[in-house]
Amino acid sequence: VYRAAMLLAPSAISFAPRPPVAARLPAGAALPKLIVFDLDNTLWTPELYQVARRVKAAPVAGRDVKLFPAAAAALHEIDTCDRWEGTQIAVASRTNQGDWARTLLDAFEVPGDPSRRLSDLVAYQEIYTGNKRAHFESLRRRSGLPFGSMLFFDDARGGRFGNCEPVARMGVLSAHCPNGLTDGVWAHAVRSYAALAADEAWMGMVVPASGGAPESPDEASASASAAAREESNGGPHDATVVRWLEGKSFGFVRRVSGGGDLFAHASALPPGAPTPQKGDAVSVLVGVDRGGRVACTSVTPTGGPGPSEGGSITLPCFSMNMPFAGLVAHGRKTLETRNGTMFERATGPRV
Repeated sequence: VYRAAMLLAPSAISFAPRPPVAARLPAGAALPKLIVFDLDNTLWTPELYQVARRVKAAPVAGRDVKLFPAAAAALHEIDTCDRWEGTQIAVASRTNQGDWARTLLDAFEVPGDPSRRLSDLVAYQEIYTGNKRAHFESLRRRSGLPFGSMLFFDDARGGRFGNCEPVARMGVLSAHCPNGLTDGVWAHAVRSYAALAADEAWMGMVVPASGGAPESPDEASASASAAAREESNGGPHDATVVRWLEGKSFGFVRRVSGGGDLFAHASALPPGAPTPQKGDAVSVLVGVDRGGRVACTSVTPTGGPGPSEGGSITLPCFSMNMPFAGLVAHGRKTLETRNGTMFERATGPRV
């Protein structure tokens, strides 16, 4: 069933080919004509917005950003298994780092074939901010394929920032992979597509990461909310601010105990609390928002830096008007001239 594949070069993607899922389907089983992958936290990790916080130059494929092993294996299967002949690959991403995403697609080697790049394997690229509905409308126009002939993989299921549920409502079978593409999600999604096609059933369903039966978008939202409520039990939790977008009044925190980033809105802060900064230590209560997502319902500063900011100390903060700022900048006055008492409890040299 497999066509001959080139040996991996030392610089090629390291992965172990899996037995092809498609080859184990019954003869004549239907397969999708277009497989669409999200990029961040689906094909590769980390997400590009996370990389942008650490590096200014374009990330290096295989060093700063890596393909999930199961994603590499799935791409290899589509590329080399005869059962996938006639199936195309597309990517659909809402990242605001579109140039980086395209550069990475040009840099990553096709798994098992270092002579080609992923951009050679991907027939359609829809990489721009907005929503996935726009991506799929464009894919339908460009490919000429109906939504029922597509299979979609994404890490975000429902809620305000969800993708699987809105795309499923368009008639696309959508597989949820919250921890990146895994062997289990890949196999279950391919088999689910073949089973629904055999029954001539509506493809607008969400394939849950748990391995259960495909659900309608409304059922998927309900089960996601139940899972979110289960995860939100307990607290408060010690956490660290990993990102805060002051202009948009929200950010993300990460619990010290582990887990993914949690959404936090400014409304969850105590009245009069300062704007959180990256690295701040906070105590959070976790609940479920209106979209069924796990999110912070309370964010309380704990007065110190988070674990990632070790070695720092907290000092008072004050504002000063522009004339005084100018005098300080030109050496006519010092901070001690205005109010030295605010630093009385701080150790170290005074400026």
